[in-house]
Amino acid sequence: MAQHLRLFGMAVHPELIEAWEIGILRPTEIQLFTQADVLWCRTAELMGIEEPHSLAELRLSRQLTAEELAARIDMETTLYEQTERRNRWRGTCQQTLALLNVMNLSLPQLLAVTGQTDIQLTIRS
Repeated sequence: MAQHLRLFGMAVHPELIEAWEIGILRPTEIQLFTQADVLWCRTAELMGIEEPHSLAELRLSRQLTAEELAARIDMETTLYEQTERRNRWRGTCQQTLALLNVMNLSLPQLLAVTGQTDIQLTIRS
């Protein structure tokens, strides 16, 4: 694995990979994404999840960093990260539509991932 990751431009030591495997350390998002690419599998498989149960898991399963997703939905990164920590969606109508599009979700799927029963959308003037 370490050799394959190096081919993808990520120099890691075999000891680090072992620490990931036994749960002592967790890979960074970029390391996780690169592992999935090397292994030709979905990020969710490496995370050991069938279906995402949070905004963070959903984003990681789509191989997006918080910064990338925030930019794609026109939201400040810190605001998106706060939303993810709370697992409560509070975006504007435009941001919600962008999120649904980028993540390839329906509104009911977004509600299920966040555990919300409804989403209050705000409209910017």
